[in-house]
Amino acid sequence: MVEVEKNRLGKGSVGVAIEHYGIGVRHIQMGSMCVCMIALFIARGSMAVAVLAMTDESRRNDTSIKIYNWDKETQGLILSSFFWGYIIMQIPSGLLSKRFGGKPILLVSLLANGLINLMIPTLAELGGWRLMCAARVCMGLTQACLYPASHTLIGRWLPAHERTTYTGIVYGGSMIGTVVAMPVSGILAETAIGWKLIFYSISVLALVTAAVWYLAAASSPEEHRLMGDEEQKYIEKGLKSANIKSASLSALPYIGMWAGGVAATTICEKIYNGNILSVNTCRKVFNSISFFGMAAGLIVLSFLGPENKVAAIVTLVTALTLSGFNAAGFMMSHLDLSPNFAGVLLSITNFLACSGSILTPIFTGLILNNDPTDVSRWRIVFLSTAALSVITNTVYVIFFSSQRQPWDNPDYRRDDPEETALKSNNVEEGK
Repeated sequence: MVEVEKNRLGKGSVGVAIEHYGIGVRHIQMGSMCVCMIALFIARGSMAVAVLAMTDESRRNDTSIKIYNWDKETQGLILSSFFWGYIIMQIPSGLLSKRFGGKPILLVSLLANGLINLMIPTLAELGGWRLMCAARVCMGLTQACLYPASHTLIGRWLPAHERTTYTGIVYGGSMIGTVVAMPVSGILAETAIGWKLIFYSISVLALVTAAVWYLAAASSPEEHRLMGDEEQKYIEKGLKSANIKSASLSALPYIGMWAGGVAATTICEKIYNGNILSVNTCRKVFNSISFFGMAAGLIVLSFLGPENKVAAIVTLVTALTLSGFNAAGFMMSHLDLSPNFAGVLLSITNFLACSGSILTPIFTGLILNNDPTDVSRWRIVFLSTAALSVITNTVYVIFFSSQRQPWDNPDYRRDDPEETALKSNNVEEGK
């Protein structure tokens, strides 16, 4: 049943009627999209653990597991190769999603990632790290569609007054996938089958998700076999009041974030390798550029009205480009503190970050009060987020230290604490 309530846009505005429809097919669609996000992010994030397992010297004597002699540079190439394909297909994937709809595009992505992961153990044995890089490039090419296709689907499925909450839920799947990927991959790598089980498991996950996606999702409400007339009319009426953007524009912020991350990490490394600034100072400087830059962008956005569309897009892309600088900031802090436990530390911090993904849409929904057209309410959202960015970065700058921790030493419990600390300091200083 459709319920109608009156809301006001703010001072000097006219009242608009907002209809509400209960649980329906669009919730099945959003749930399916969230599952796709989780599966593809698990496929993306598991390689960080898999590549370590593939080069684990402690299992070299295990005849059932192939171990490769890949140095850190080679491992870095394998990890980064995903983004070579990812960046190339960003804008084309947005255009393809707009042309063919989000369902077939995401279906191809899931199937491709399932098959690629199934083949990776064989490719690694046949062609070593080079074929591994090629496989990762293909994964990046096929996963580039994830955000553009999701944006396209959200734009076709949700009325404007429902988009904020459900967009947060769908994209929260990326955090869930990241959190799940590393610890589960670590558990799979310790089995008798070893690192191969990581890729086989991901293959099964991606292919099963593809089957669920094929059966449960559609590119638009009218194409879904379970869609009822009443809910379809409700969605169509809500869409008429929205100004739906081209999905290709959604790729620009992510291109900016990628470019910012690459530039920041490259520049940061040259600075501390050249003894211009210490690692500790570099982390704080680049993290501050990221968070303060993002806060400044949000403040500017909060005062831009709907008539300043181009300025808003430029500001958003600039802010997210600067946010990419955190790749040389807190993202590297896990490795600074403990190279041996960096994956565990990242899984913990990502787990905590998921609370933000859960609370953000709820907090935003409460402020907007089901009225996404009220600029003054969006200003509160933007300014609150900007304040949070400033506060969290200030805490980071005050308390963070890049010094390697004593407990990173595998013999920490057996050594005298003072001796262990001395050893860690000597390692950090290159003695």
